[in-house]
Amino acid sequence: MQELSGKIAIVTGAASGIGKATAEALCVAGALVVIADIDSRGGQRVAEELRKAGHTAEARSLDLADSSAIAVFADRVIAAHGGIDIIVNNAVRTDPRDGQVADISAGLWSDMLAVNLIGPAQLSRCAIPSMIQRGGGAFVHVASVAGIRSEDTRTCYGTTKAALIALSRSIAVQYGKQGITSNCIAPGLILTPAAAATFDAHMLELLRDHHMTRDLGQPEDIAAMIRFLVSPAARFITGHTLVADGGFTASNPMVAAFRKAAG
Repeated sequence: MQELSGKIAIVTGAASGIGKATAEALCVAGALVVIADIDSRGGQRVAEELRKAGHTAEARSLDLADSSAIAVFADRVIAAHGGIDIIVNNAVRTDPRDGQVADISAGLWSDMLAVNLIGPAQLSRCAIPSMIQRGGGAFVHVASVAGIRSEDTRTCYGTTKAALIALSRSIAVQYGKQGITSNCIAPGLILTPAAAATFDAHMLELLRDHHMTRDLGQPEDIAAMIRFLVSPAARFITGHTLVADGGFTASNPMVAAFRKAAG
């Protein structure tokens, strides 16, 4: 069933990982997908793969840290396709210097806020008038459980993800009467190629112990949820943050330790 036939969708950070899986899912649902990524070669590669599979997709370079470039990007998409119906704010910046509060410079705060919050806000700003003109639209913002539960590190990352959740709610409240829905997904550990390369077998097993599902998450798990949230079937869901973490944050932190102690 192609429930998104005729829709114009933009997926940021779609050259790999969750973004790539989302672009594929929305294409299968019938949307024309614009793959927006600073990795222009990677984006072109994904678009070519989707076109070879019979879908409608194109790649456009986008640097979310550049507000003027975001406006030009949105104008060109609207000029080429007549408007924008769906935005998936998925692109993210991480940084190995993102540690504890007392160790983070003002410059790092600025750099990460630019991509993780201000960029998505500016892209949303550019898309909303087109969505209203077309009778409505849908946003999904890919946040993180790090925006809900704090860690011993990744302070900037968690803070920007919490702010993205607040941005989503604001869009939902301010533009819902004009047909626009806005929701967040807060993934836990998802085994993107980058994540899989980060953790060794021992760490993955430790993480698996703290999940309540048999398996760890895959990009396709998040993509399926995004496809639903931008579809007509989710028209009554807005302002919501859907945690997708395999039960990681649902359990008492001691569950895994008690299970291990019990043998």
